[in-house]
Amino acid sequence: MSDVVKNGGRLFLLVGNSGSGKDTLIRCVAERWVRECPALYTPRRYITRPPHPSEPYIALERDAFVCMRTRHSFFLDWVSYGIHYGLPNDITGYLERGAFVLANVSREVIDRARERYACTRVVFVKVPYATTAARLEHRGRELPNSIGYNARLQRARRNPGHPSADYVLDNDGDIDTAVEQLSDYMMSQREDAALIRHYLTGVQS
Repeated sequence: MSDVVKNGGRLFLLVGNSGSGKDTLIRCVAERWVRECPALYTPRRYITRPPHPSEPYIALERDAFVCMRTRHSFFLDWVSYGIHYGLPNDITGYLERGAFVLANVSREVIDRARERYACTRVVFVKVPYATTAARLEHRGRELPNSIGYNARLQRARRNPGHPSADYVLDNDGDIDTAVEQLSDYMMSQREDAALIRHYLTGVQS
């Protein structure tokens, strides 16, 4: 059953291979978001690994994560490469108040999100395989040739795109350009923007 957000809230889910720059995009969009309406919320994820300077998140032991999940504390949660990830439940309140929510998630939760909220928009962040490999090595979360490192590279090679994405964002060039394009796409999904497009289409026809 889909929960319809009636006051303009939109859930934007960024998906893409490890190293595609999703966290950097979210941080930069949030820093430059000057629009008061809609407000923008970028939730911090809960992750069962030690803190790392390459990404802001709330580090949890696995037992604590499982306890939170049992208490239904997560809006969405998933497991990737043996690591548990969760988004906080307060996302619901932001959406119901008409805010935009921008989050980094796994592809596996897309269907769940769309079933729950009709206002979900999926953005696939695209970069070439060589760029992915270079970024993974640079960020240093895992040692090159480790099991996790190689698994991420193999997945990037197998999945250069995502067919069900609503929007594909090229993040292989200038970050400012990518941030502007992502922000513009998000604003194009406003409820009033849809009404304007509908009006203009009617006038032109």
